[in-house]
Formats: sequence, structure tokens, C-alpha cells
Amino acid sequence: MRRSLEELGEVVTPKHAYREKRRWRRSSLNAPVRILTPALVIDGFGIKVSEGGMYLFAAANLPIGDTVGVEFRTPNSERLVRAFGTIRSRAVYLYGLEFVPGGFSHRSDSTWPISWPSA
Repeated sequence: MRRSLEELGEVVTPKHAYREKRRWRRSSLNAPVRILTPALVIDGFGIKVSEGGMYLFAAANLPIGDTVGVEFRTPNSERLVRAFGTIRSRAVYLYGLEFVPGGFSHRSDSTWPISWPSA
């Protein structure tokens, strides 16, 4: 007779319920992203997004701590979102970007960014 791992006592259950440690809930983005630096415009791919930041792929050398701009379209509304953020983590070409508070724009004018935020 075949028995499950749970019946054999092989399944370990946590003593405490898992508690989410993130400040904001992440959502899948899976959309093209344009990364703007003072010197370059880089095409990338947004993987996850939240109110606080973005996880993205870009074939570029972006140092941790640098401030960049990002442009992307939201999946549901197709609205163009523009934001500033700071590179907080990097694993080869995968980047964790923390949005700068108040650094969002939903305008479609070509003059953005008007002024680059100070780091």
C-alpha cells in the first residue's frame, strides 16, 4: 500500500503562518519598458511592478544607486506611465528599481523629463 508523505510524517508545516514582508503587493507586468538615463535610452522588459518599484530586465550596465527614468504602458488601461526610480539591486541583467516618491507622470508630452531628480 502506497502512503503519502503527509501520512508518513515527512511533510513539515511551519509553526507560524507566513506573513507578507513586502510593503506593496507585486503584479505581473510582462511588457516592454524604456529605461532613460541622462546619457542613454535603453529598451528593456518589465517583469513585475508594484506601487513602490519594478523588477525589470535590461541588457545594460546600470550601477546600483543610479537614478533612472522608466516608461511603460499598464496592461489593463494601456496608459503610458513615466516614473523615476533608483536601482536598488542587480543580478546580471535583472534589476530591482525603487520608485522615487512623487516621481510619477501620466503625461504624454515629449518634454519629459523636465528636470532630473537629485540622487
